[in-house]
Amino acid sequence: MKKITIIVALSLGIFFSIARAENTKPSPGNFTIGPAIPNSITPWKIILENKPGEIAQSSVKLKNNTNETIELTLEIADELNKDDQKTYTTNSKDNKFIGVWGTIESSVTLKAQEGKQIEFEISIPENTELAEYKGAITATKIGTNGGNLRRDLRIVAPIQLTVTNNPKPIPLLNITQETQVNIFAPTPFFWGTIIIFLSCMLYLIHAKQKENKSKK
Repeated sequence: MKKITIIVALSLGIFFSIARAENTKPSPGNFTIGPAIPNSITPWKIILENKPGEIAQSSVKLKNNTNETIELTLEIADELNKDDQKTYTTNSKDNKFIGVWGTIESSVTLKAQEGKQIEFEISIPENTELAEYKGAITATKIGTNGGNLRRDLRIVAPIQLTVTNNPKPIPLLNITQETQVNIFAPTPFFWGTIIIFLSCMLYLIHAKQKENKSKK
């Protein structure tokens, strides 16, 4: 009986430990950036479809996760592939497409824990080739590390712009539905713990019944 009690105690401990881990979210960084209105295709990416000569409009959401005021520098950049790695250039000489066509506020000040929605435009030239163009909105927090060293923090919100003669509406993400899905979709570790816990409880019941029969 002692062995059964130990097994059940361990199972309960594992169960509640992992249950707490399921509800623990990683702490955010200094600030975040992402689509203000996420799409249901790739929510973390800004997806646009427009004709040549049109002006594509969208917005990003910035959030300061610190308890102090920060200032961010915003730019629109092309995506470059160098050595099989994606990079985003903020050098105007290297930009040829989205980085040249786009306009956005150059700087934004965010108070402690403040969030702001920033709009931007991409003016597509009339003679643009029908194709898919990739880039990003880059947000940079200038920092210092003493002496002559400077450490900047830069994060991006990727952009995928399809220039086509037949643009289609981009399906938007149902935030409420997505949140509910995340809440009620525990990881395999969670379900594994449930199975272990129930198995131990069934074993305990079976052992108790067997013990009662032996006493009779």
